[in-house]
Amino acid sequence: MTSASLPRPGGVDPLGLRQINFDLMDQVFPGVNNIARHIRPFVVVAWAWRRAAQIAARGGVVEIRVEELRDFVDRIEVLFVWSQFLVDRTVALPGSDVLAPYLTSQLFPFSGPVWARQKETRRLSTGLSAPINYGPALRSLGWLEEVPDASGAMRVTQASTAAIDALEARLAPFLDHPAFSILGEMEVRREDALAWADAWGLTTLTAVERQTMATLLAGSVADPKRAAGVSLALAAMSEGAGDDVTLVRRSMCGPPSDFQPPEALEGVSAAWRRTQVRQLFRLALEVLFAWALRRLEDRPLPTGRLVARMLDTSGGEDAETTTTWLAGAAGAGQAATDLIAEIETALTSSDWSDVPSAVRRALALCLSEAPQAPEGFERLERLPLAVAARQAEGLRSRPPSEFLRHVFEVWLFGQHTFWSVGRGLSDARAAGRTLLRLRVVLEEGGWALAPNARASRPNPTPDRLATILSLAREAGLITHRVPGQLG
Repeated sequence: MTSASLPRPGGVDPLGLRQINFDLMDQVFPGVNNIARHIRPFVVVAWAWRRAAQIAARGGVVEIRVEELRDFVDRIEVLFVWSQFLVDRTVALPGSDVLAPYLTSQLFPFSGPVWARQKETRRLSTGLSAPINYGPALRSLGWLEEVPDASGAMRVTQASTAAIDALEARLAPFLDHPAFSILGEMEVRREDALAWADAWGLTTLTAVERQTMATLLAGSVADPKRAAGVSLALAAMSEGAGDDVTLVRRSMCGPPSDFQPPEALEGVSAAWRRTQVRQLFRLALEVLFAWALRRLEDRPLPTGRLVARMLDTSGGEDAETTTTWLAGAAGAGQAATDLIAEIETALTSSDWSDVPSAVRRALALCLSEAPQAPEGFERLERLPLAVAARQAEGLRSRPPSEFLRHVFEVWLFGQHTFWSVGRGLSDARAAGRTLLRLRVVLEEGGWALAPNARASRPNPTPDRLATILSLAREAGLITHRVPGQLG
C-alpha cells in the first residue's frame, strides 16, 4: 500500500483522555454544550414541533408519520437561520456554509431530492436540532420532551409553553403564510424571509422567553448541579471577575484567585477546580505527544533520546529525583487555568521551544492536586489523574529520567496505541470512517512516525462556561456589562 492510498490521518483524541473532561463538566454544567448559546433557537425549534402537531390536528389527520412533522420542523429551522443570515451573515448560528448559496437566491425550495439531501445532512451536523448543536439541550434543559408513543415525535413541556406562546404572538402577522400553516412541499421567497427576520431575531426576546430560560437553566426545575454551577459563575462575576470569561473561569476555582466561594458553593467550586486540573493534564499530555512527534519527523528515536531532550529543554536537568524535578517546576500562585494559557502561548512559537518547561510545570501542578481515587465514571483506560498520580508516586525517589520514560512509553505512546488501534477496529466493524488514527509505531531504531502521520496542535477542550454566561446574560441573570467583554 502506498502513502497515497492510505486512509487520511485523523482523530481528535489521540490519547483517549477527553471523555473524562466531558464527564467532569457534567458535574458542574450538565445538559449544555459549547454551541447552544442563544435562547431564541430553543424557542423556535420547540414552537415548530407544536405548530406541526397543530397543523396536522386542524387538518383532521388521525395518524401522521413523524417524518412529516420533522419535515416541517426542518423547514422552520432553515427559514429561521436563513432569515438571520440574510440580515447578518456573521450571526452566531450553525449552517452558514450550507446556506451560503441561498444568501443570494430569491427562492428557497422545500421539495425534491435537493431538499431531501439537505435534511439528511442537517439532522446530523448543521441543523439546530443536530446532536452537536441545540438538539441535546432542547431536551436536557426541558424545552421539549418525547411523545410517549415512542414515535420519535417531540412536544413542548409545561415549563416551556409560555415562551412558545410569546414567540407565536410575535409571529402572528405571518402565520397565514404557507410556510407556517401547511405541511409538505412548498417554496419561500427571499423577501418573505426578510420580512420575518426581526420577529424571531436573536435580539428580540420577550420577557417571558428570558424568564423561561432563567428557570430552565438555573431555577427551581433546573438540574441542581447546573443551578449550582451557574450560581458559582455569577458569584465569581459579582466578586470582581466581571465579564471576562477567562477571569470567571479562574475565579470559580477558588485559590489562588481572591474569590472565596460561599459555603453553599464550595462543593461545586471543588468540582470546577477538578475539571480545570484535568483540562490541564489532558492538554499537557497531548501537547507533549505532539512535541514528541515533531522530534520524530527527521528520523526514529528511542525513548531515551526523547527523555534526554525533554530534560535538556525543560529545566531541572540537575535534579536527582522526580520529586525535586517536579518541585523545581512549581510556580507560586499559579492556577491550572494560568498554566493552560502558558501552554497555549508556548504553542505559538514556530519551534515550540517553551513547550517542555510549560509541560513540566503543568505535570507538577496536576500531580500535586490529584484526587485520592478516581470518580466512578473515570474508566481506567482513560488514565484518571488519580491513577497517574499513583503511578508517579512510585517513581518519586527515582531519577526524573525514569519518570519521563514512564510518561512517554505509558501515558503517551501506550495510551495512543491502545486507543488508535481500538477505534480503528471499531470503525472497520461498523464499516464507518476510514481514518488513519495511529501516528507512531515502534521500529528497530526506536519510535517512528506512521505513514502520512503528522503532529497537530492540541487545544484546550471548551468547558461550556461561555455558553452558560451567554445564556445567563440573555436570560437576564447577569444585569451588568463591561464594554467589549462577552459579546
